[in-house]
Amino acid sequence: VRVSSSLRELSLGSSNTFLEKAGVAHKVDFREDPALERLDELLADERSVGAFDIAFVDADKPNYARYHEQLLRLVRVGSAIVYDNTLWVTICRRVVRSSASVPMVSVAHDIGSLLAPPSSRSSTPTADPSNRPRGEIEEERAMAAGGDTIAQVHSGIDSSNKTLLKSEALYKYVLDTSVLPHEPECMRELRLVTDKHEWGFMQSSPDEAQLLRMLIKLTGARNTLEVGVFTGYSLLATALALPEDGKVIAIDVDRDYYEIGRPFIEKAGVAHKVDFREGPALEHLDAILADEANVGAFDFAFVDADKPNYVRYHEQLLKLVRVGGTIVYDNTLWAGTVALPPDTPLSDLDRRFSAAIKDLNVRLSADGRVEVCQLAIADGVTICRRLV
Repeated sequence: VRVSSSLRELSLGSSNTFLEKAGVAHKVDFREDPALERLDELLADERSVGAFDIAFVDADKPNYARYHEQLLRLVRVGSAIVYDNTLWVTICRRVVRSSASVPMVSVAHDIGSLLAPPSSRSSTPTADPSNRPRGEIEEERAMAAGGDTIAQVHSGIDSSNKTLLKSEALYKYVLDTSVLPHEPECMRELRLVTDKHEWGFMQSSPDEAQLLRMLIKLTGARNTLEVGVFTGYSLLATALALPEDGKVIAIDVDRDYYEIGRPFIEKAGVAHKVDFREGPALEHLDAILADEANVGAFDFAFVDADKPNYVRYHEQLLKLVRVGGTIVYDNTLWAGTVALPPDTPLSDLDRRFSAAIKDLNVRLSADGRVEVCQLAIADGVTICRRLV
């Protein structure tokens, strides 16, 4: 990839570049030339094969497929390759030494007018027919979970409760291209059963569940927590992603909902990884904290529970999750209401939950104990990496 001389010469009023001012210039090995040639040079050195931990590609789009083949040889097994401008962002985790099967996760990022709230958009873009999926998924597999407002993209039922994308065609493209083809059968079966439940809209979306699986694998998590379970779709995703000796403590106030998903967890052969505990999560987390052996003992936590208590969960989880570990919060954009004017008409529940989420977002942004990344996937997902 070439860099123009004007960019190379850019400085901050002195000879120091931005990289140098940041104190990271010693970490950068810049090479000017066509990337395909440079990557081939790297591959010519056997020491470079499988020697890289992550790769990011934002270059000439027609060569992406060729870069992919080169990078699959350079990036080690279990690490990540990230491609920009695919809708806008696609993440691939290398799982095998051949490129026969590479699961993908699509994340809406910087999509401007496609994001909620609708009032901020002048029009809804039409999907480019040239970007149609390479094959149709059967209709029932093209459903994103959701009770009364199921995101059944093939039949045009509202998908607003499962994605902030306001183009059905684009969401269908995401699901059909990189999500549903890689959804394990046991998860698909549980998702379809939960779809029929009167509270089915509480189920995590398929793309969010895939993101959770990806994060768990990328971080190498073994010991995890889940606050809020419902029928267990996201729990099943976690259990499948964990290694054979991995464990997830799953907490929910209603065991009856969990019992709907338990047969699918057992059928998948991952029930031994799940420790379900019924009751208020604040009390259970306090009980876990009472054992000093649990402090900093968890690698990963996922929270999809009562929104007004998110801030309290955060304080508990910062004690339970190790430094370098990950905490993921669901619904952190609350259908886009966090960005609406204060006088926008909302239901009492939406106003209360939106206020709780906005409070959480402000606190997380100012919290020096974590590094935060907020994604516009599903109903908003915030990833926190514990720093201290």
